[in-house]
Amino acid sequence: MLYTIIPLEEVFAAPAWATSSTGSAAAPPIPVPAVVGGVQVLVSPSYDGRHRVERVISTNPLDYLDPRLTPGAMV
Repeated sequence: MLYTIIPLEEVFAAPAWATSSTGSAAAPPIPVPAVVGGVQVLVSPSYDGRHRVERVISTNPLDYLDPRLTPGAMV
């Protein structure tokens, strides 16, 4: 059971990366390791040349509280 106010067409729609501008299927970007502010993270390249943080790889708990390293942040 799915309780949401979002229309079912949006819930079950293909993700944005699944179709390119030509309408053909495209693979999602593959995350690559990078170092941001001395902390190792996994980032996915975006089309505008920036990178999107996917995951923080650190043993320091304070690194996870850094707003610059929040998953989804652009670096």
